[in-house]
Amino acid sequence: MVFDKNLRQSPIQNCDSISGEMEQYEENRAARCRQKLLCELDSFRQLSCQGKINNILVRVQKSSHSAAKEKVHQQENVWLANQAKYLKEEQEIYHKLHEEEEESRKRQEQLVYEHEQHAKRVNEISRIIKGVEERERENEERNRRLHLHKRMLTEKCHTYVLEYRTIYEKFLEALKSCKDKRTLGEKCASSVTKLRYFSELMNQQIPEKCKNLAVSDDDLNTCTRILEEAKLIVEKMEEDIKLINREHDQIALSAKQKEESAAAAAAAAAAATSTHSSVLPQMPSVQETQNTTNPNSQLTNVNNSSALREYVNESVFKKYTSLNDFQEKFAKSYENLLRDQGMKTFRFECQKAVNTPVNAISPISASHLQDKFLKLHRLLSGQAVDSGSGRSHFSASQHPQGIAFCKDLLAKKFVGQGDTTVSCKPEAAFAIAAVVVSLWVEFPDFGQLLLAHFYKECPYLLPFFKPRLIDQSDVDYYKSLGYRYSETGEVEKQDKFLKRMSGIMHLYCAIIVTPLKRHSTKPHPVGISEAWRWIANVINLDPRPDICATLLYEFLEVAGHFMYKYYGQIFQKVLHLLCTEYYHKLEEVTPNAARGPVARLESFLQKILKQGRINPPTGILPVDFW
Repeated sequence: MVFDKNLRQSPIQNCDSISGEMEQYEENRAARCRQKLLCELDSFRQLSCQGKINNILVRVQKSSHSAAKEKVHQQENVWLANQAKYLKEEQEIYHKLHEEEEESRKRQEQLVYEHEQHAKRVNEISRIIKGVEERERENEERNRRLHLHKRMLTEKCHTYVLEYRTIYEKFLEALKSCKDKRTLGEKCASSVTKLRYFSELMNQQIPEKCKNLAVSDDDLNTCTRILEEAKLIVEKMEEDIKLINREHDQIALSAKQKEESAAAAAAAAAAATSTHSSVLPQMPSVQETQNTTNPNSQLTNVNNSSALREYVNESVFKKYTSLNDFQEKFAKSYENLLRDQGMKTFRFECQKAVNTPVNAISPISASHLQDKFLKLHRLLSGQAVDSGSGRSHFSASQHPQGIAFCKDLLAKKFVGQGDTTVSCKPEAAFAIAAVVVSLWVEFPDFGQLLLAHFYKECPYLLPFFKPRLIDQSDVDYYKSLGYRYSETGEVEKQDKFLKRMSGIMHLYCAIIVTPLKRHSTKPHPVGISEAWRWIANVINLDPRPDICATLLYEFLEVAGHFMYKYYGQIFQKVLHLLCTEYYHKLEEVTPNAARGPVARLESFLQKILKQGRINPPTGILPVDFW
C-alpha cells in the first residue's frame, strides 16, 4: 500500500521516495534481522531458562512433594493425636456419664428409700397422733366423768354440810334450852368435843374442798359418817337435856315447896308474936354492877392526849370510830331478824344468795362478771333472785330487815374473800374489786359497811396500830390486832396471820385502783387519793415489825404503778423516803429471825430504783373490760 501511494506522486518525487524507501527497507530488514536475532536469542534464553526453570520446578516439585509428604505426615500425626485426644475425651466423657448414671441410680435408690422411710414415718406419726388423740379423747371422757363425779360428790357433800349445819343449830338450840349447863358439860364433854371437831371439818375443810372441786369418795364417806354420828350425838344430848331439865325442874320444885313451907311457918310465927304488926315487903337487894370498859371509850380518852399520835392519825381515828358506830347501828337495824327463830330458812336463803355469786366471781369474760354483778344488784335492790337452793323467786325484801341483813352479810363476805381467795390467788382480787366498786357506787351504805369490816378485820388499812388497853387480856388484844384463835385457844401462827393480812391488803388496794365500768358517770367511791393518804400516814408513824414491811410490799405491788403514773416526781420522793429513813426504822424494829418481809421489801424497792418504774399488777383488768 505504500508503493501504491508513492506511484501516484510525480517521477522525481518517486525516485527520491524509492531511494528513501530502499533505505527504509534496509533499515527495516536490518531491524527485522536484529529483531529475529533477538527473538532467537530470546528463544534460546527462554529455552535455557525454561530448562533451568523446569529443573528448578522439578526440584521444587520434588521438595514440594517431600514437604507435602512431610506436611501430610505431620497432619496425619496431628490427626492421629487429635483422634487420640478425642478418643480420650470421649472415654472420659463416657466414664463421667457412667459415673453420673451410677450416681443418679444411687440417688434414685436413695430417694426411693427415703420416700419409703418417710412414708413409714408418716404412718408412724399418724398412728402416734391417732393414739394421742384417742388417749386425749379417753382422758377428756375420763376427766369429764371424773368432773361429773366430783360435782356429784361436791353437791352431796354440800348437802351434807347444810344438813350438818341444821343439826348443829339444833344442837345449839338444845344447849340454850338446858337449865343446868354444868351438869350437861360434865355429862356430854366428849360429845361436845367431837361436835367441835366435826364442825371444823364440815365448816372449813369440806367447804374449801367443795369450792375447789377437790372432794373425794373418802370425804363423802366422812361426811356421811359425821352426819350419822352428829345425829346420834344430838339426839342423845336432847334426851340428856330433857332428863337434866326434868331433874332441874324437880329440884327447883322441891326447893320452892321448901321455901313456901318455910315462909308459911315464918308467917305463922310472926302472926303469933304480934297480930297488930304489919309485914312489910322486903326490898330487893341492889347489886353493884361493874362498869365494863369499852375499848372505844378508852381509846377516846387516849385521844385526848398526845400519846394517840404514836398509834394513829387523829382524823383517821375519827373515821374509824365513825365507821364502827355506823356498822353497829346498822347491825341493830336487823337484830330482830336474827332473833326470830322462824326466819332461820330465810336467813339461810340470804346467805346462799350472797355466797353463790361472790364465790363464782372470776375474770372469765365481761358477760360472766356482769351476770354476777346483776345478781348481787338485784339482791340488794330487793328484786327476785335465784338463791342457788332451788328457789327461783327468793327476794330479800320478803322481810323488812332482809335487805339490810344482806348488805352487811355481803360486805363481810367480800372482806372474807381477801382472807380466803386473794391470799392464795392474788390475781383474783381485780375481778372481785370490779364488782365491789360497781356495787359501792349504787349502794353507798354498802360501801361504808365494807370499809368498817375491812378496818375491823385489818386495822392496818387505816393505818391504826392499836395500843394495849388497861386490864386488856392477851386474847382480846391480839384479836383487836386481827389475829384469830382456834377452838382450843391457840393464837394463829405469824406466817398465816401475815398471809391473811396480805390478801386483805391486796384486795383493798385493788378496789382503790380498779376503774368504774364503761359509760359510768358517777365518781369513784375511793380513788387513788386513798392510796396517797394511806402511805403518807404509814410513813408518819413508827413502823411495827413484820406487818408494816408485808403490807408496804403488797401496797406498792398493786397500787405503786398507778401512784407512779398519777403523782410522778412527788411519789418518787416518797419512795426515796421509804428507801432511806423509813427503811432504817424498819431494820431497827425487826429482829434478825424475822427479816423475811423486810428483805422482800428491800429487793422490791431496789428493783423500782433500778428500772425507774413499777410494773402494772398481775391480773389487772383492761379499762374497757366491761
